[in-house]
Amino acid sequence: MRLVKKSVALFALFTVVAMPAEAARRTALSGNLLIPDKDDVFIFPQLAVDHLNEIWFDYGTGAIDGSGLMLFGSKQFVIGVAANRSATTSAIGNRGLALLRDNGDVLDVGSTGTPGDDSFEQTNLGTNSSVFQNELGAAFAQPHTLFDVILAFPISGRNKLGFRFGIANGGDSQKPDGVAESAASETAVRLQGGLSIPGSSFAADVALEIGFHTGSDTDGGDLVDSGSAFVLQLKGRGFSRMNEKLDLGLIGELGFASASVVNDPGDFTKSTTAFALVVGAGPTYKLGKSTVNGHAMLGFGNAVHEPNSEGDDDIQTHTQILLPGVRMSFETPIIEQYLYFRSGMEYVWIQHTHTVEVGHVNSNREGSPSFGWDAGFGLVLGKFKFDGALSHGWLTAMPTAIGGGGNMFFLASASYDWE
Repeated sequence: MRLVKKSVALFALFTVVAMPAEAARRTALSGNLLIPDKDDVFIFPQLAVDHLNEIWFDYGTGAIDGSGLMLFGSKQFVIGVAANRSATTSAIGNRGLALLRDNGDVLDVGSTGTPGDDSFEQTNLGTNSSVFQNELGAAFAQPHTLFDVILAFPISGRNKLGFRFGIANGGDSQKPDGVAESAASETAVRLQGGLSIPGSSFAADVALEIGFHTGSDTDGGDLVDSGSAFVLQLKGRGFSRMNEKLDLGLIGELGFASASVVNDPGDFTKSTTAFALVVGAGPTYKLGKSTVNGHAMLGFGNAVHEPNSEGDDDIQTHTQILLPGVRMSFETPIIEQYLYFRSGMEYVWIQHTHTVEVGHVNSNREGSPSFGWDAGFGLVLGKFKFDGALSHGWLTAMPTAIGGGGNMFFLASASYDWE
């Protein structure tokens, strides 16, 4: 029987790796942070203590999409070095504050349109092109990640402390013969610090992130725009033990952002300040190797945008209320210790209010629902693990997809523990 289980698991592995893929278990669980996952390290860096001597690879649908992380050290400290942190990981654990940006209402002071393409969504290093989220909008060059490192160590018994530091820079310039240089550049720095307090009756993970961006662009040697942005986020989760099979999970995210761009020729400033809060709570059931979680969510977001400091009655205010919101996820073994199935669903209703001052106050209000689901498989062979999030179309069209040309997975990851 043991040989049969291994044979089935190996067949599943070869089926997976024969197709284009990307990464991860968290995505298949619809970003549910109340089911712990190794990728929580990118949100709570102190959890790297639990992953000493591991290497992770995330695979995208193309050769330039994905990421990697290597964690090494000793029982006294763990060092992590990341490569090409992409939006794959940014989306994994940050679907809280990101829910309050569905209609693009928060933080885009760099573009010329309605404020809002950028917000709190990319809290990790990188986007699809392995860069920081451009908090200054489209005004300057997108900064590409230069390095991303993690340091974590145990303190005071089982408590854990960790830090994550990243820096990014981007720029381009043109200097035709006989013409003054035109250039655009941006530098971004992100710092995370986190603390975990385990306990038999209550356990908690918290992390604070600070980000700073600065950039400028010139045209023919003359300064056109210069700007800066500041981002502050606090995230936390806790588990209150009700009994050996049931925990009450709590989660919360609080974020603040401020950005401004000074237009030198026009001698005016455009600016945005934004605030957002999302909280959730719900039960987590642990039944053998199976885990089930469902939690309700509430949220509030507000952004104030001034497109021209010299103008009158042009302030725009965006307010979003998340009510109600619900996320539910589960994971269960198909073949004990070898093959797992997991899935998650999420539904939120967001009330949007947009107020514009143009001589008098105009206010538009609308409500919009958002629904999504994910599913995937996980394979465990000793110290090797493979996880994949299934393509939605492949899962629902499985009988015709087998042997077809569609991707089986749109996210995938592999990890190995050599301790």
